[in-house]
Amino acid sequence: GHTDPLTCVALFPDSKMIITGSYDRRVRLWDVGSGQASGEPLRGHKVSVNVVAVSPNGTMFVSGGGDGRILIWNATTRTLATAPIQAHSNTINSISFSPDSATIASIAGTTIKIWDVGTAKLIMDIKSTTFERQVAFSPEGSRIASVSHIAPDQQMLRIWDVKTGKPAAVSPIAGHTGGLLSVAWFPNGQRLVTASLDRTIRVWISETGCQEGHSLGGDAAWMADYVAVSSDGKLIAALCGDHSIRLWNA
Repeated sequence: GHTDPLTCVALFPDSKMIITGSYDRRVRLWDVGSGQASGEPLRGHKVSVNVVAVSPNGTMFVSGGGDGRILIWNATTRTLATAPIQAHSNTINSISFSPDSATIASIAGTTIKIWDVGTAKLIMDIKSTTFERQVAFSPEGSRIASVSHIAPDQQMLRIWDVKTGKPAAVSPIAGHTGGLLSVAWFPNGQRLVTASLDRTIRVWISETGCQEGHSLGGDAAWMADYVAVSSDGKLIAALCGDHSIRLWNA
């Protein structure tokens, strides 16, 4: 396996393979059925691998490093599909594929960038006013959501128009009293869910920016670090700091 601790993991769409990144600067693929490593470690990063993501069509995956570089890999040959991208000047925090697998959005510091996967060319450079932690393409691909977690007055959810790079009319969306750690879209694109340092999980209506229902959680004993929504939109899952996974009926 890896020779240093893991930093990130992603599952292929067919659920047969997993990809991991590590402080050892390597990317590895694993067979879900056997639990064994599949092939040799993939080299190319000069520092830690902080982020991995798999394209929705399963033909490509990307890895992002602590030096701001992004590597785009061919999932079949497990070789680089393009030249390495010096995408950012600092650590990459998050990468998200568009639903059609044609573009990726990356976040580092206060910058969100959108890239063409086939050519590795920059499509859009979005300047935020806050340090962004995670980015997520909407299901239809016309919007991206980002969350910030640094300054007390900047703990917000933002929605951006992919074509213009401008904030959506309802953006930014405030409500949490602590930094935001994670965001996920519901499959219909009409709602989002966020997790925060304030130990709550909240659901938002994307068109209005209003919170839907009551906050989830709020228990001092645990805090959600990562949230996800099931493919049918009926369940919200949270990976929590007390090593548990919690589920809610959406």
